[in-house]
Amino acid sequence: MTLLLEQFVVPLKQPLPYCFSLENTLAEYLFPEAHFAIGWFDSSVEYDLSPFQSMHLQCVDCDRGYYSNEPIRQRLRLNTASDFLAASHLFRSCRTPVQELTVRLKVVEDGTVIGDNLFIGLGHGKISDSLAQNLAGLAPPVFQVGFGIKPQNNQAEGQFAIATVTSDADVAPYDLILPRSCFRGEALAVGDYCLTIGFGIFEFATLQEFSLGTAVLVNYPHTLETEFLPQLRVQAEDFAQLQYDPRRLAQQYLNQRRMDSDWSLPSLTPEEARLFDLFLQTDLDHYLQMLEHPYIAARLVEFGQSWWSAIATGETLTARSAIAQPDLTLQPDQVSVPELPDGAETIVLKLPFINSNDAWILRNHHLPNRVDNCIYLHPDRAADFQINFGGDRLAFLSAVDYPTFAAEVTDLQYPHNRYPTIEQSESVSTFEQFISSYQLTLMVQLRRHVQHAIALLTEMQRLTPEQRFAYFQEACNSFQQIDWDDQLSPTIVRLQTQVRSFCIEFSSLDVTAQPALLQPFFDQLKQILRVVIGYLSSVLRFANGGQAALNQAEMEVCFALSRYKPVAWLDDLPTGIYLDRPRPSENTYSYSGTIDTVIQQTNQIWATASPLQIRPLVQFRQLFPSVPAEISGSEKHFSDCIEVAKALYGLRAALLTTPATKMYQAELNNAVEMLSQFWAVPEPLTIATQFWQWFHRRKRSDAAVRLQTEELELAKLIFLCFPQSILGRLKVLQFRRLKVTGLQYFTNKHLGRDWGSRSVPITISQNSIVNSPDYGKSVVLVEGEMLGRLTAQSPRLPLGTTAIATIDLLPNSITAATTSDGIPLRIRSQTAQFLESESLILLEIVAQPSEQNKSKLLWYAKVDGKTIGMLCHRSISVLKTLRRLQTGNVFQVTLQPLLPETAWVELEPSSVRYPEIWQQSLRG
Repeated sequence: MTLLLEQFVVPLKQPLPYCFSLENTLAEYLFPEAHFAIGWFDSSVEYDLSPFQSMHLQCVDCDRGYYSNEPIRQRLRLNTASDFLAASHLFRSCRTPVQELTVRLKVVEDGTVIGDNLFIGLGHGKISDSLAQNLAGLAPPVFQVGFGIKPQNNQAEGQFAIATVTSDADVAPYDLILPRSCFRGEALAVGDYCLTIGFGIFEFATLQEFSLGTAVLVNYPHTLETEFLPQLRVQAEDFAQLQYDPRRLAQQYLNQRRMDSDWSLPSLTPEEARLFDLFLQTDLDHYLQMLEHPYIAARLVEFGQSWWSAIATGETLTARSAIAQPDLTLQPDQVSVPELPDGAETIVLKLPFINSNDAWILRNHHLPNRVDNCIYLHPDRAADFQINFGGDRLAFLSAVDYPTFAAEVTDLQYPHNRYPTIEQSESVSTFEQFISSYQLTLMVQLRRHVQHAIALLTEMQRLTPEQRFAYFQEACNSFQQIDWDDQLSPTIVRLQTQVRSFCIEFSSLDVTAQPALLQPFFDQLKQILRVVIGYLSSVLRFANGGQAALNQAEMEVCFALSRYKPVAWLDDLPTGIYLDRPRPSENTYSYSGTIDTVIQQTNQIWATASPLQIRPLVQFRQLFPSVPAEISGSEKHFSDCIEVAKALYGLRAALLTTPATKMYQAELNNAVEMLSQFWAVPEPLTIATQFWQWFHRRKRSDAAVRLQTEELELAKLIFLCFPQSILGRLKVLQFRRLKVTGLQYFTNKHLGRDWGSRSVPITISQNSIVNSPDYGKSVVLVEGEMLGRLTAQSPRLPLGTTAIATIDLLPNSITAATTSDGIPLRIRSQTAQFLESESLILLEIVAQPSEQNKSKLLWYAKVDGKTIGMLCHRSISVLKTLRRLQTGNVFQVTLQPLLPETAWVELEPSSVRYPEIWQQSLRG
């Protein structure tokens, strides 16, 4: 089932000209007659509750708001913050079509144990093998599923539930056993039911990669220094070696996309990312023709930037994660991870990870008849950790592989090292309150300030005695600027007392105070930061679950307390990071074991890496054949298209949001439709050819291959509007006709050779002759000896590529003419053919105005009244210097055709072999 939603930009209330589609949703199953819309929010402003075309906001999911003319929340009796948050699952695309089945359901209280070891609760239920097989085709042991129950059995309203279920033969005579807690809204009462339910599978139990990143690394400075920093150095050095190789860079990009299907480049919409993946994979599988094209290479460069940033912030360090599941036979200090050795100490991280309270060391215990891809805990231990079995994931690492990490986790779990947990008593009671609390930018702020405070706590603990006074002075000065609200909770009031005490006592201290006198201030500041970290972490955890109304005044106080000193790696970054500048880091108190040391290490390695080469557009013109002359007169319409591209870029610059990007995509389609209708050409390939040939017609120097923004927008238009035409061309070697020049120089070791139609082995190489004018440029070797360099407009293949080819010399269009008194002249033939050798003929020169510029004279050479060519510029200068440049002048000359300067190198596609290592030419 496909649910079509109208789209609009919420701040503008502006509809978009096409629908958004969702596959297999419970919303469509439960409300088949309803109308739906999706509104795109700007994350920098508050959510807007006003209606759109008689449809009201029903739920939110990040930057999306789902609207309907049906009162979905009321119909499903969704009344709490957790209900409002879970409502977005109604619009979650299911892995399989929603199936309606009549089943025998047993509803029990949370924590019910059936038989010896059948635990039901914390979002976890049981499903019969036969029902699991009906839903998924096979009988998957564990999966997360949504349940839609339409009104039935005299019930006026429907029901909605989410649970992770395990197939189990012991559920008989029932098909399904669920806890009451998995129901959203008003839960079914405990009892037995026969109900018709719509089942939608959200997720199968799979292992996933979890990026540690700064959220984890900032908590463990000793681990960062001894275990993570060396790994990140190796990753940076490896990436520096592959960054200039577009094959390896493209493969790395595709690997990342496969590992995390939700990840994409910020510049690409989901549809653009899907097509970009196709372009890359097709080119990698065939002839590597487009990897250095400016549009493709610009995206790979963007990926390189993001990957360097990921290394610099530890996001490339990963741990495997799995869905948490219950098992009553485990002890409180045990965990069961089938992927790790039995009995091994295991580092377990709760996701999302907020601070060091979310990590434990547990002993692995293999359980019989348990499936892979899950991690098992005793329900009591899970309750202590605030872990839900309805979809929460835990990451895990072997303590044997990370001994320092394990030791640091253990140390930070001692009660005196744990951050305080601050209870959040305020609850959300209305949807309006929930929306005001659920602000994406506020969640980002909370995470950033938690890390900021932890970074300062780590930094403070590594100060030398001599540095402490200046550091505490900086904190004191900042604290004295805080504006404290009158309406504060007891926790924040106590924190206020601590801060004031710190400031008053420190202000009375003399700058010459002995280091021992500073220890109390160290302890006070440490305690202040620990309370701030505990408070903000608690707010973040509750807010993530929609379970608390946020006290803005208290948060602002904690934000101010956590930013008495800047942390460079948490600041908003300027543009061009890891393109033309390194990532900023702090040097004042930059100690080993901090994020700054990772950034500085990464910056040093990045500075030594060779950048990816981006080639001029004209070198890719041969991907499509030349435009037939009868349909090539479309200059004006292409110029109009440039204006469209500029306008589209302006639209994106004005609205840097997802809706603007999608609006841009729609406008691209509209532009192509308009052009195709105007040209009345039914075959898309013909239009694609015209676009391609026009866009790639201009020569660009090696120093100016970067495109203007508008040109990149136009390039995107071509790639996105003609994907199938381009993909088809990539499957065949189009760049099989290379052009070489410089054949007249001493570097050509085949000078005067008669090539005929013989096939010869060629290699794409680099001119290594130091005194050659073409030193460092891409050249063609024949049988290991230099032929000539590739012209600036010729296609390129990687250095080291070998093939079988034929050589087709092109006649030199210039003929040497030597006058009887020794003046050397050069004549360019208008027919681009050799002028035959003649001796002592009469040559007349005639001046005629240029058709394009009437004030400019062109000088032509005539024999017997017939024009044979045009005088070259240097010849004109020579005659002018000798005062013999006059129209009608006649010279007695000898003609001598010059040797060919250029040739076509025609490759046999089946013979092309690429090198194992991609090399870059020094000069293109």
